[in-house]
Amino acid sequence: MVSAHEDQAAGLRRLVAARHAQIVAVAGARGAADQSAATVLIARECAAAGSRVVIIDEQAVPEGAAPILGAAVRYDLLQALNGDARPSQVVLHAEEGIRLLPAARFARRTQALDARQQRALAEMMRGVQKGADVILVNAHAPRTFSPVALAAQHGVVVVAAGSSAATEGFRLVRQMCRGAPAMRIALLSLRAEENEYAAARNLQDVLRQRLAVRVELHAAGAGCPVLSLIHALRGNGAAAAGDGGRSLSVAACGRAPLGEPMVY
Repeated sequence: MVSAHEDQAAGLRRLVAARHAQIVAVAGARGAADQSAATVLIARECAAAGSRVVIIDEQAVPEGAAPILGAAVRYDLLQALNGDARPSQVVLHAEEGIRLLPAARFARRTQALDARQQRALAEMMRGVQKGADVILVNAHAPRTFSPVALAAQHGVVVVAAGSSAATEGFRLVRQMCRGAPAMRIALLSLRAEENEYAAARNLQDVLRQRLAVRVELHAAGAGCPVLSLIHALRGNGAAAAGDGGRSLSVAACGRAPLGEPMVY
């Protein structure tokens, strides 16, 4: 049975397909703080390479991306959807090349979006995508992903050593596959530790065996682990899609093409 989140995500996915920005959902098997750190790391690498980035931050303070970026959060995406705040009040200029859209309340709502909120969300996403090359969703997924995260073309799961982290990493990838079957997924190891990388390799094998999912494995600090994936997929998406699995190819980092100016 298709959930309300997956149904809403399908509508957003159709909207995304006609737009320029690449959307990446970032989830963490080792906790919200490390997940947010990875999201900001990716954002800064993308911005340094010339891409314009928007972080949709579904993690709440103090474990979200906002404290890392030194951004003071006042409004949330949910308030914009309810008409209690203007989009220009919600989207924050965080750093050079990086904007932040707080969405913790949105990700934690208990009721499905009504028709008016769905229209407002679609309009908000149209505005956010204008002038953005990369949109990173710092996802909150205790049980399932938000429709915004499920609308992403790419997924990144931050991995860690330990049985509980492996179980959580497997759950996150399985949820991504279930909610967004076409999503291409990568595993990211934040620490250059042998036991952590070995755990990530083991998870990679388990995913291939149990879910028939092929994922790419990357370590932070080894070049541009995720930025390279995004640019490779832009140029080689058709080739990657033709390999029979959800695999990611890697190419050198490069400057993203410019799009329309953001309206916020």
